[in-house]
Amino acid sequence: MTSPQYIVTYNGYQMPGYLQQETFSSDMNIADHPAPYADGSISEYTGLQNKTVTLVFRTWESDYATCKEQVQKAATIVRSNRGGYAPLAINDASRHYDAMGASVKMDKSIGSSTRIVDYTAEFHCRPWLLSNDTYTIALGYRTDDDSGVTFSDLDPSYAYRMTAGPYGALDGPLAVFPSGIGNWDLVNGPYYRDMSSGGWSPTLVSMSGVTGGATITGYQIGPTGYPSEYNSVTVSGAHAWVTLDSDDFSGDFTLVDKVDFRTYAAPGPFYLVVSGVSYAAVSYQNRWYI
Repeated sequence: MTSPQYIVTYNGYQMPGYLQQETFSSDMNIADHPAPYADGSISEYTGLQNKTVTLVFRTWESDYATCKEQVQKAATIVRSNRGGYAPLAINDASRHYDAMGASVKMDKSIGSSTRIVDYTAEFHCRPWLLSNDTYTIALGYRTDDDSGVTFSDLDPSYAYRMTAGPYGALDGPLAVFPSGIGNWDLVNGPYYRDMSSGGWSPTLVSMSGVTGGATITGYQIGPTGYPSEYNSVTVSGAHAWVTLDSDDFSGDFTLVDKVDFRTYAAPGPFYLVVSGVSYAAVSYQNRWYI
């Protein structure tokens, strides 16, 4: 594979040569809790492990010295980020790993072509791919109860009730529905989410005009076409502005009534219902656990 379509970038730089082989695994941490004299054990999922991504490249130059210069350039790129993670994009510029350069290896034997050199680069990566784009859901009020739904500007005095239908009845006053679920649409973004859009993705929730406590409830549309609640949290008190970041558990978490704050974008179609605020927005990046 020497086609230029098989390219890799790290920390904004294109790796020399073209990708020939990609190797990685996606492993889960499973903790076993055996009991005396009991067959089997209680197993507990404790999260995904970081992974090692191994990439093999081929450089094809006019002579051996030029090939080695390309490998030296690759080593410089792998070590171009002095600390922390940098984006690693493999054959798809729209998504990336957060990665640290681990090693660069080269193996050349007598008798092989002096115009071709293969080298291997290893990266220590977080256990997911991230979309480069950030999607923002601006929550708006429904203005009718029919199958064709429109949204008006935010009006704290307005409330709605979804009519009974294939997705049941839900009370507001605020709701957001990804496009593609029935005939509902969004004020803006995100694009329609299905299983190819990734798995559970952390969100950044921003709310203003919290009067006497706000509630955020997430619903996932399963294979049956009906919604099921996957989380609900309440922010206590009155506040001019509140932010909650479920990725690094930062923001105003002292206001949340649950320790396990998991307002994520769900796999496949999902929607959120928010009440007790005058404005709310939810931002996230698609995340693929692979």
